[in-house]
Amino acid sequence: MYDNRKVAKFVALLGIWLIFMLLFIVYEQLTGLWFLLLLISSVIIQKKIDNYFDKK
Repeated sequence: MYDNRKVAKFVALLGIWLIFMLLFIVYEQLTGLWFLLLLISSVIIQKKIDNYFDKK
């Protein structure tokens, strides 16, 4: 059986990675600041996901 926490973390990381791949494709239409903001927000989301699973 898979560890639910590991699976959920992998799915979350995969989702974030896919978002960044899409952003990379349309990067010409985005400013560097917007990209940086998204990078920071994804790190915050990652920490919130970790905290959520620590509580369970």
